[in-house]
Amino acid sequence: MRVWSVAEIESVLGNRTRGAGKESVGVSTDSRTLAPGNVFVCLSGDSFDGHAYAAAACEKGATSIIASRSRAAELVESLPKDVNLWLVDDTLQGLSRMASHARDTLKCPVLGVAGSNGKTSTKDMLAGIAKRVFKNSYATSGNLNNHIGLPLTLTNIPVNAQMVILEMGMNHTGELAALSKIARPHHAIVTSVALEHAEFFSSIEDIARAELEIVTGMQGGGLLLYHADSPCTEIAVKVAKEHSLRLKLFKCEDVKVQSSGIEFDFNGKVINNPNYFSRVMAENLLGAILLLEAAGVPAEDLARAAAFARPQARRRFEVFRMQRGNNEILLIDDSYNANEASFVAAIRAMREILPQGRLALCAGEMAELGAIGPDAHRSVGKAAAQMGFSAVFASGTSDAQILLDGYRAHSKEGKTILASEPSKLLEGLNPFEFDGILVKGSRRARMDLVSDALKLNGFVSQAENDV
Repeated sequence: MRVWSVAEIESVLGNRTRGAGKESVGVSTDSRTLAPGNVFVCLSGDSFDGHAYAAAACEKGATSIIASRSRAAELVESLPKDVNLWLVDDTLQGLSRMASHARDTLKCPVLGVAGSNGKTSTKDMLAGIAKRVFKNSYATSGNLNNHIGLPLTLTNIPVNAQMVILEMGMNHTGELAALSKIARPHHAIVTSVALEHAEFFSSIEDIARAELEIVTGMQGGGLLLYHADSPCTEIAVKVAKEHSLRLKLFKCEDVKVQSSGIEFDFNGKVINNPNYFSRVMAENLLGAILLLEAAGVPAEDLARAAAFARPQARRRFEVFRMQRGNNEILLIDDSYNANEASFVAAIRAMREILPQGRLALCAGEMAELGAIGPDAHRSVGKAAAQMGFSAVFASGTSDAQILLDGYRAHSKEGKTILASEPSKLLEGLNPFEFDGILVKGSRRARMDLVSDALKLNGFVSQAENDV
């Protein structure tokens, strides 16, 4: 973690109100996970107030508190006198200013990751490869990719970092621009552009422009990677030119997807990875390799390290296997989230893994799609039929019914079940009837409950089988 001296914090926030002048190690916004020695930032929102936990943070060993000036009287009275106290007009802005200062002190490549689908997977790939090449590489933890998570990440990265990978997410115009100004990546990737958060955007072009805001903080000459098959490549070309960036439209050619993993070519070298199982993941891995190559990592090191990249986040096309007699059954837990593009891609990937298998889809409804919701759900059902899925089990209400209608319109023999909630969906599902089961839906659909219940039949994680 980064060490923060009193003098350094004062250079960013101004003089402290009181305290013993102890240095701090790391920054926290959550008193529950705070470590001794941390700076505790009292963030406030509509349903929470960090100031109420300042005393608890001190009890757990916080050496410094950053709080709102409007709360000075109560905090000066209630906090230990040896704890450093900084008062600011806006604590989130204070955190962001500290993050910008921390970014100024980094002497290593900083890489940015955005996109409608695949950004967390690609970030994990970048982090995994970088760890094989550099001793001190750091990446966004989990999904801390928003206006709080990104500054918090930067404030905890030590100055001796050799590589930094920052994921940036958005659901409104302007959010990525603000994050990019703090992160100031040397190179960046937009993994994909698809109809996500459609209730907040009027067109796919608007989504593309919002994802491309990741270039806002980049310096001229940096590399922008943009998937060649994503819509609005012309907008990417224009944005790259306006910011004097190098643009590469990337795409994997001749990808092999098997139950043993993925394989593709990179600069004449064969990349094999046993931890990913879809063409989309091969594309993301190629993007990660190209981004690290732009940051100066030799191609030979990349080709070797890429074989060891593996998913870090759960429920993102996570593979589980179960042996039943002479047959193996695959369960794909992709229940973390969903939009139309990622749903269709997962369906196609499942068929690529098991080209002759009897497949079932357990589908939850997709959220935040606005007016395009019915067409998107119909498209998912159609894709399952076109890929020859033998059954579709849908959880939800009207959109789930539309998804099943889309499937039935193109599959006359397939089995369908509609359930009002995930637990009821399981009543009609016998996993032993299939060679592969895909579970996917938006987070609020809680399809993770279906995945977890199915795992009780004896499915073992692919990661647990890795040696």
